[in-house]
Amino acid sequence: MTVIYSDDNVVIADKPAHTDSVKDLPRMLGADYGTLYPVHRLDVNTTGIVVLARGTKTKAELERAFRERAVKKKYIATVIGTPNPRRGTMRNWLVKDGEKGLVKCYDRPQTGALEAVTDYEVLRSCDGLSEVALYPETGRTHQLRVQLARKGTPILGDGKYGNFAENRRRGVKIQMLRAVSLKFVALGGIVNYLSGREFEVEHEEKR
Repeated sequence: MTVIYSDDNVVIADKPAHTDSVKDLPRMLGADYGTLYPVHRLDVNTTGIVVLARGTKTKAELERAFRERAVKKKYIATVIGTPNPRRGTMRNWLVKDGEKGLVKCYDRPQTGALEAVTDYEVLRSCDGLSEVALYPETGRTHQLRVQLARKGTPILGDGKYGNFAENRRRGVKIQMLRAVSLKFVALGGIVNYLSGREFEVEHEEKR
């Protein structure tokens, strides 16, 4: 576990794979930083930047910022195939099936569905794979994974929405999705001093 920033109010960590943002991170970091409160989450096998609050006032302010889209995030994914066009916006409507732990993706509004919006650009392509930068405007469950699968270019290694045969052929068992950058656009209250700050991690991680 690598902590990339900490102060009296927040801890920003580089989450490894096989780790639950809500259940595992506070316990793993608690010995050094005391009681921590997750304010957003990454999927268990998605790696990268996660923010935790060190108090309830900070938690409330950061949760408000994420809810009001005052935090800008960037992810890097390795996908099977190449998205067409190579740069654009994915706009879908998602319905979560809590019993099955899956999300259904639609191209038009549906009853009970939440809109999901993600800007993307293809960075490079080789050997049937592409590296894609993703900039989500919303933060829905499994958003990036299900949107890319809907587009026909699933994330390599994704065990729920991916190309299972291709995952096996390439020997990849963990989804190749990493949160590489997080910028606080406008914060208020106790953490207003972080407004304008951006935190980054390396694109590549040993798995």
